[in-house]
Amino acid sequence: MIRKNQKKKLKVLGLTMLWLCGFTALISASLWWSNLREDTNLEIEILVSQQSNIDSYEAILNPLGIEEIDKVSIGQITNLIEDHPLVKVARVSKHFPSQIKIEIIERTPIAILNKEPLVLLDNQGYVLPEKQNTAHYNLPIMSNFNSESALYPIGKQALSIKVLQSIELLSKIKKEYTILYNNISELKITKGNEIELILFDKPTHVFLGNEKIDKRISILKEFEKQFLPNNISDFSYLDMRFENQIIAKRRHL
Repeated sequence: MIRKNQKKKLKVLGLTMLWLCGFTALISASLWWSNLREDTNLEIEILVSQQSNIDSYEAILNPLGIEEIDKVSIGQITNLIEDHPLVKVARVSKHFPSQIKIEIIERTPIAILNKEPLVLLDNQGYVLPEKQNTAHYNLPIMSNFNSESALYPIGKQALSIKVLQSIELLSKIKKEYTILYNNISELKITKGNEIELILFDKPTHVFLGNEKIDKRISILKEFEKQFLPNNISDFSYLDMRFENQIIAKRRHL
C-alpha cells in the first residue's frame, strides 16, 4: 500500500514538473518572440523589371507606416500596388520574422498613339503613364486615330474601338510574325478607314484594307517566306486588298 502511494506521488510530481517545464518554455518563447519583434526592423523587398520605378512603389507604401509583419494586410498592399497604372499584376508574401516581398509584373508598351501628348499603349490597350522621353522606344506609331483625350484614361483601357482593334492586330503580329512587327514604323488609318503599314526599310507601304486582316497578314508571311533570301522591303508597296493575291511594285534601284 505504501509503495502504491509512493508511486502515485512520484507520478503526480512528474506530471507537475513536466507541466512547469512546458509552461516555462512557453513563457520563454513568448519573451523571445516579443524581443525579436522589437529588435527586428521590417524589410520590404520590391522585385520589378524596371528598377527606376521602385521609388514610385515605395511612395505608395510609405503612408501605411508598416512596422510589424503580423499587422501587414497582404490584400491591402496588393490592391494599392495594382492600382498603379504601370502594374499588370502584383504578388505580396510574408517571410517571417521580418520581410515582406512584393513581386511586380509591369505593363510594357507595344505602340505609341500619335497625338498630343503621345500615348503609350500595352498589348491589351491599357494607357501607360506619360514618359518625359519616348524617343528611346522603338515602337510602331499609330496615326490618324481619334485624338480625344477622354478616350485614353491613364491606367485604364483605351475607349476607342478602332485603337483596341489595331492594338490586337499589332499584338498578334508581334507574337506570330515578329520580323514584320519589328519592321513596322507606322500603322495608320486612311481616309477610307483602311489599315496601312509603313515599314522602316526604305520605306515599304503595305495596304491591308479594312477586312480579313488576319488572313492577309498570313498571306504576306507566306509571300515573304517564298521570296527569301530577299525581303518585302525590295518592294515600294504591297497591296493586299484583293482576294488571295498581292499586287506588288518592285523598287527601282
